Amino acid sequence: PVIAGGAINLTAGGTLSVPGGTSATAGTTLTLAGPQLALSGNLTAPNVTLTATSGDITQDAGRIAWTGTANLVSPAMIRQAGGVLAGAPGAILIGGAGTAMSMTSPGNLVPRLGPFSAGSGLALTAAGDVTVAGPLAAGSGTLALFAGGTLTLLAVPVTATVATLGAGASVIQQPGSAITIGGPLDIAAGLDIALHGAASANPVRLSAG
Repeated sequence: PVIAGGAINLTAGGTLSVPGGTSATAGTTLTLAGPQLALSGNLTAPNVTLTATSGDITQDAGRIAWTGTANLVSPAMIRQAGGVLAGAPGAILIGGAGTAMSMTSPGNLVPRLGPFSAGSGLALTAAGDVTVAGPLAAGSGTLALFAGGTLTLLAVPVTATVATLGAGASVIQQPGSAITIGGPLDIAAGLDIALHGAASANPVRLSAG
């Protein structure tokens, strides 16, 4: 393991790999950058920044844990084939992908999300509550958000070509939120749906309880 009481900052000229069974823990910030990132180990810090300069960010295994801000940026794809995101209560995930972002492990914990943009689709699955705290833009693709608990949309814009919003408990859109979807919008909740902002889509399909 690599452990630092302060910051860890590593930039690679080639693919930056964190193999399975390895770990890096920083006391303040953990910053990894390279043409592409291949992550299978454990990364832990209050604030985590992962940057791919020309290729993908791929998480195949392991745990990315943070308490403040996790910032993931790639000009290509950000994708999760395994492992989990482990944001502490109040932690936020932000960033952007040039093509698609897909982080759909069912054990993910992402208490707050946004701003986050993707050129051709944005998908996130999380086990607990998720609050959309910043703008979300899925570009020409589908926006697919699922929270195992409650999905809350604060007063921020959410845009996509197609969108599916789901929650094991409730979906709550607060006043000032604006959902703009070029095509269909599907919202499903295990308990209830409360839409207090603007929603533009055709059609809008709701399913609760």
